Amino acid sequence: MVVPDVPRRLEAAAMTAHRWYGSMALAAAVLILGVFATLGVTVVITGKERRSAQQVIQRQSDLAAATVAAEVRRYLDTIDNVAAALGSHDVLSPDEFDRATSRVPGGPRGRHRARVRRSRRPGRVAGGRRR
Repeated sequence: MVVPDVPRRLEAAAMTAHRWYGSMALAAAVLILGVFATLGVTVVITGKERRSAQQVIQRQSDLAAATVAAEVRRYLDTIDNVAAALGSHDVLSPDEFDRATSRVPGGPRGRHRARVRRSRRPGRVAGGRRR
């Protein structure tokens, strides 16, 4: 009678199962480490991107504020010049007033308009400069 080699088969099956569980545990560990590494990198990159966007917005708002301040100064200078020109007359007639304010954009009663030259070539502004 042939006695089957049951203990050796059980031992081989146990070793195979042990190897399979070990492989699965290693794969799970690699997967978990990869997920955590990805999350960490994502958090760092998102933070840097947010700071960069805030810096860009701050630069743009500073540039807009400087532009508005320059335009306000320009208009205040124009008003000062018109006031000085009008103050130099002893008696101011309507014709003298019209002459004094004829070069001011949007002058008396809105009769005068500033002219804007536009270039016919795309990518250029009046005067030949590139945008």
